[in-house]
Amino acid sequence: MSLMGTLNLTVQVLDISPKVTLSDLTIFFSYCGTVDNIQLFRKKGSSQLAFVTFKQPYAFQTALLLNGAAIGNSPVRIMASQNLANHLISDRRNLYTENKEKQGFVPVVHSTMQDIVSRSMEMFNKTTDELEENCKKASSLIHQTRLAICAAEQRAAQLGTAIMSNEHVSNGTTWLSGVVDRASKYAIEMGTNKRDKPNSRKQN
Repeated sequence: MSLMGTLNLTVQVLDISPKVTLSDLTIFFSYCGTVDNIQLFRKKGSSQLAFVTFKQPYAFQTALLLNGAAIGNSPVRIMASQNLANHLISDRRNLYTENKEKQGFVPVVHSTMQDIVSRSMEMFNKTTDELEENCKKASSLIHQTRLAICAAEQRAAQLGTAIMSNEHVSNGTTWLSGVVDRASKYAIEMGTNKRDKPNSRKQN
């Protein structure tokens, strides 16, 4: 009994899921050996902390071998309770380091965001200038196209006037008009003669 009194057979269990109950812990650690006592505490946040005391040294050693095992689908950390003070000091140091890193991280993030915004504005202004320049080029091209169309129309009108005023074209048009006129008269005369011939036969 004196030997048992000098041994610390308590393990601390960290990162326990909030869904895990005292009954779940009792069943889990009972496979290691006889459980003497279990204390379950809810830490600030979402995890829980437990102290499990065994009656046999082999049960204590077996529990330490289960470090990293899952209880309630969540892995836990299991260590000897004498390391609790060192663990708490380590947690405080880690928390202090994280806070210092966050304090230094915020200005870096702020500076980076300002740089991103500045670059975005430069790209936006550049794109706007390019669009305005393209619009100016398009307007100039449309204006030049309209001028070219007007010039082509004027040229066509001038060519038409020149063709009609050309002496050969005028003479050719007059000659063609005379041919059509004579052909029409000839057709009329032929029609008249055909109508007169039956009458002359009847008189004979």
